[in-house]
Amino acid sequence: RDEIGWDILFFAGHSLTEEESGIIHINPTDYLTISDLKYSLRFAVNRGLKLAIFNSCDGLGLARDLADLQIPQIIVMREPVPDTIATEFLKYFLLAFSKGKTLYTAVREAREKLHAKEDQYPCASWLPIIFQNPSEMPLIWDDLRGLSSTITDGKTSLEDLAKLREIFEQNLDLSPLEQANILEQLQALVQIVPMPPSELKQRLGSQALMVIKGTIADLPATSILKHEGQKLLKEIYQEILG
Repeated sequence: RDEIGWDILFFAGHSLTEEESGIIHINPTDYLTISDLKYSLRFAVNRGLKLAIFNSCDGLGLARDLADLQIPQIIVMREPVPDTIATEFLKYFLLAFSKGKTLYTAVREAREKLHAKEDQYPCASWLPIIFQNPSEMPLIWDDLRGLSSTITDGKTSLEDLAKLREIFEQNLDLSPLEQANILEQLQALVQIVPMPPSELKQRLGSQALMVIKGTIADLPATSILKHEGQKLLKEIYQEILG
């Protein structure tokens, strides 16, 4: 056990799902289950573990078992994955994620790049999947380094937030998952900004703003939401962040 803790747990190797439970092979004859590791994993979660990546085959059983331990975000492969695809996914994902993209955006971009390899590896882009703890905010890279911005005193315009919510609800450039994610962040902001500041509220509000900003930045240049969203976010940032 590491008393300091770590943000990301990464596993690359062999795994499979049997009777809806995940199995990790440590050599040709021996294996571990998540149950074997649960106390160590719970300790890691209590020390700040935010993301588990299992870059191994047939990981849905692992994801179910890991979700029971309240790990905030989990990435696994749905089916057997070729070594080349596993390696390429990790490279593309980390490049996007470390540049400030949200977890969802970074995974989406990595999957889009894997799509180009589907002539050789069919369904490669379909393999990576995120399991999100609904009680946690979507992860961004700055969370791993403790660099989240803080919200200062001041009141934001709830009218601007309402307008932003309306255009998100009507926007066709977002997938249903992205739309639901953004609307959740907006709801968090609506609940946070009228209240006296606290460390938790500052953190949640800052994360929500960064998630929304990242999604808007990734939209096509022709998107109405990109133009209107950036304008409203500028006003909201000025009022919240001073």
